[in-house]
Amino acid sequence: MTLVEILTHYGLFNFVYKKLADLNLDDKAQFIIITFLTFIFSAFLDNLTTTIIFLQISRRFFKGKNLVRSASAIVIAANAGGVFSPIGDVTTTMLWLANKFSFQTIFLQGFFPSLVVFIVSTVLIGRTIAKSTPDTIEKISKLGKTEWFVISLCLISFLFPLLMTLLHLPPYFGLLLGLGMVWLLVDLAKLRSSQSANLSVSIEKFFQKTDIASLYFFIGILLSISALSHLGILEAVSQKVFTDTPSVSRIIMGNVAIGGLSAIFDNIPLTAAAMEIIKTIDPSLWVLLALTAGVGGILAP
Repeated sequence: MTLVEILTHYGLFNFVYKKLADLNLDDKAQFIIITFLTFIFSAFLDNLTTTIIFLQISRRFFKGKNLVRSASAIVIAANAGGVFSPIGDVTTTMLWLANKFSFQTIFLQGFFPSLVVFIVSTVLIGRTIAKSTPDTIEKISKLGKTEWFVISLCLISFLFPLLMTLLHLPPYFGLLLGLGMVWLLVDLAKLRSSQSANLSVSIEKFFQKTDIASLYFFIGILLSISALSHLGILEAVSQKVFTDTPSVSRIIMGNVAIGGLSAIFDNIPLTAAAMEIIKTIDPSLWVLLALTAGVGGILAP
């Protein structure tokens, strides 16, 4: 979250807006580009943050019904893009950290289904985009070398968790390493030049913007699931629904059902419960769960 705040502060998303505005495209072309960027960015940023960022960008280009339709497509694209990456969606991250599948498995088996969801939704919603609406043009300052260096290092830092897994270290070590490197760079840049307005802000201030309430929410969910597991409730559900030796078809139907339920209930507790209930070591079936739980949440607001 802190790295995303740094990217925002140093102007990456303002740069994206400026480049898109300079193209002077109609609403349909802008719609396609924005949803595509949402799909890509959500693979290494969390999908909630990506959704908020690109909704803010879309408000500068769309009005009325076009804005509502683009918002719907952005939500779908963010969820679809986060599914095939172990650092893009909380449910996928949970399954990855539990060693249900490897990075290679979720990427190779999850990318194409996620891409299909993105393409189908974008095409269907894109057909309803009306004629162009006036854009809100804002003046954006040009990024300097220091800003680009900080932005580049932040983006690279999102790959460090994958490196940590190869070194058999916890993935969060990678993000902490990246954050430390960015922090060191900014402090060194301050010693050389204090003219940049971006450098005047301390990295410590970005920690204050971290959504601690969401972290409490996740911790509470995991504690609740652990309590249910300790009481034997999840094991009883597993025996009732899947039996001791569930068939592949039964597990597939269960995963699809979880995807449907995620439209009503939050997909994080559903995934946490499914990890205790479903008895299988087949990584492909866990990839299916990541897809159904991650994408199923977009079926209802």
